[in-house]
Amino acid sequence: MGVRLEVRSGWHGAAPSSATYQFDQTRIVIGRASTSDVWLPHPAVGRSHLTLQVKGVGYEATDDGSLNGTFINGNRITPNRPKRVNNGDVIEAGGFRIVLHLGVPIANGTTSVQTGELARQLYRALVTESDATVASFQAIEGPLLGERWELPAPPARLLIGRDPAAEIALKDEDVSREHAEISCDFRGYHLLDKGSKNGLWLGERQFMERWLQDGDEITIGESLLSFSDPLSRGMKGLELAPDEEAQPMAELNSPEAEEPPDEANPETTKTRPTPAFIHTGSEPSSEPSPPPRPRPSPLPAPSADALIFVFAGVLFAMSVIALIFLLK
Repeated sequence: MGVRLEVRSGWHGAAPSSATYQFDQTRIVIGRASTSDVWLPHPAVGRSHLTLQVKGVGYEATDDGSLNGTFINGNRITPNRPKRVNNGDVIEAGGFRIVLHLGVPIANGTTSVQTGELARQLYRALVTESDATVASFQAIEGPLLGERWELPAPPARLLIGRDPAAEIALKDEDVSREHAEISCDFRGYHLLDKGSKNGLWLGERQFMERWLQDGDEITIGESLLSFSDPLSRGMKGLELAPDEEAQPMAELNSPEAEEPPDEANPETTKTRPTPAFIHTGSEPSSEPSPPPRPRPSPLPAPSADALIFVFAGVLFAMSVIALIFLLK
């Protein structure tokens, strides 16, 4: 029996994105490092943010000293001190919400390749509709010098060749009509030789297929094409960056159209839920506050005239007593 983790980003402005991981192992590391079992690409997540560890017949969660802390069901746990977790618990780490499903049957656990694919998916959602996600080829040598081809978001396939209908058409007799194919998915961009006459070259080395890396320079016929993948470049830079103290502002539930209030029945009016990942201590009570207790009115201070009157009375009484004593 293993554990399934449902991860969702709670960052403001990010496109809705979620990922599911499955493990049947005794230790699961969650963090910003690419070596993590659950790779969360955001500077608010520590490189090793927290660890799930088998303890007895269940799991314990330990915050690994992260800057922004780890919350279980809304309560921040003490760093470096294991905390028992239960099925259905919700962990919040650096702006990501993780729902735990413990004791589930696992046929095939999440691999490191799939972890990288899911991390790209989460990161792409964080920088959606930005040039930071647009991969491209640019001709830096050859007859099409300066030409640039943007690659679509995954999933997609593109043809490179002499055929004018190819997505990347190279007018070059040394290029086959269907020279190579690019497959785009959340793992990245895969380049495959389709049985071309002159092949694909990376420097002095010919290859049949390759997962492209940012900065690769591929020779096809007389053209030298430079591959740019800002997404991978951003993720690598993010992994090496220092932790950032931050609070996400997005709500975890998918945005829905708000219903107009029913004026005839004000009880049906929906209130906006509290934004996720904003920890403000204990939740405010829904019960009305009791009215303040009335404070007793202070006693009026005695006036100066009353004090003089009392003092004169005392002197008069003492004088009478002394006179009676003398007459005896």
